[in-house]
Amino acid sequence: PASRALLKLQGPASFALSGVTLDGGFTTTPATLSGWNVKDAAALLEIRDCPRVRLDDVHATGFYGTRNAIDDPYGQYARGTPVMLDNCQDVSLRRCRLDYPTFREGFWINNCQRVRIEDFAYEGGPAYNSKACSTPLHVLGPWTQEVSIEGFRSRFHNGSAINAGGAGDFRIHDFFVQGRIGTENETSGDAGSPPGGG
Repeated sequence: PASRALLKLQGPASFALSGVTLDGGFTTTPATLSGWNVKDAAALLEIRDCPRVRLDDVHATGFYGTRNAIDDPYGQYARGTPVMLDNCQDVSLRRCRLDYPTFREGFWINNCQRVRIEDFAYEGGPAYNSKACSTPLHVLGPWTQEVSIEGFRSRFHNGSAINAGGAGDFRIHDFFVQGRIGTENETSGDAGSPPGGG
């Protein structure tokens, strides 16, 4: 199982990825992580400080993240999400997909401007699992703005379908969500947002 980013970029002039599956290697929620420190967990794909990002047909699965508090300004989400973009501009995601088994969180787009997401999909597992993906898509941060989400499909996530917030100008169109009810006392599905989130 992956405990470091499969691909991590800091400050490229531009970045594009197409037709790739990112598989973290987990098939079930691990009871223990023997020999694998959860503090070492990272996003499978991490892109920071990039003025132009394009992801087409990028599929993420088999990811296990952690919500443990870590002394790292990005610790609350970089270790909980399989795909993370931070401080990027002109972001385009087309036909990206997140599938079960993925545990904790979905794609995370933080402090990005001019974000266009088209045909994003999440498919949850066949049975309720409180540790499965809480929120398939996060688009937030105090500097996040000019966001367009066109065509969003999510089935069987545990928390919010989209966690969005920022400086303004958000547009969501063609939105379909099918949820699942857990036990009547289940409260662990959605852990909320990190500081500065929406």
